[in-house]
Amino acid sequence: MSSVNVASSQDVTLDVEQINTNTDELEAKADISNTHLSAIQTAVEILDNAVSGTELQVDVVTSGLPTGASTEATLATKASESTLSTRASESTLSTRASETTLATRASETTLATRASEDKQDLQIKRAFGGTAASDVYLLASVGAKTFTFHGIQVIDAITLTSVTDTNLTGDSLSGKVLTAGYHPIAGTAIDCSAVGLAYLIGA
Repeated sequence: MSSVNVASSQDVTLDVEQINTNTDELEAKADISNTHLSAIQTAVEILDNAVSGTELQVDVVTSGLPTGASTEATLATKASESTLSTRASESTLSTRASETTLATRASETTLATRASEDKQDLQIKRAFGGTAASDVYLLASVGAKTFTFHGIQVIDAITLTSVTDTNLTGDSLSGKVLTAGYHPIAGTAIDCSAVGLAYLIGA
């Protein structure tokens, strides 16, 4: 602290009013500072009351979602529904792709089979000296077939029921099983109760 030396022979004059004015200004500023400090303290206390440990506690006053839509269980359900919808779409596309593939393969197989049968049919016809459709009759189903033939080329065994106008008049053909190979049986119609595969050789 600095000091002022005043000789006893000198007069000292102090402006008391000015000192009081300065003091009043300092008190006013101190009051303002105290007000600000009090507001800061209140705000810090409010934040401190919202903190529990290392977590900040808050209350959701309003929600833009429907009632119950913001619960963990509801959100989990919605997520599962979305996942199921996606999986269902993926599964449907996969199934459709498989169905398309199977249909394509089936068509290819059918065409290949038909081509193979046509080739085999033509080969057999040529083997017996014929090339026209009327030269050889494909026997591939049970029942009566009308076709004039002089021989039967069996590929897979067939069971006869009857042969019309057969050259084997003395033999009973009912129930006779013709195994693979050529059989010199003639007729104008044939009826089978079981058929593998055979060709009637035209007369």
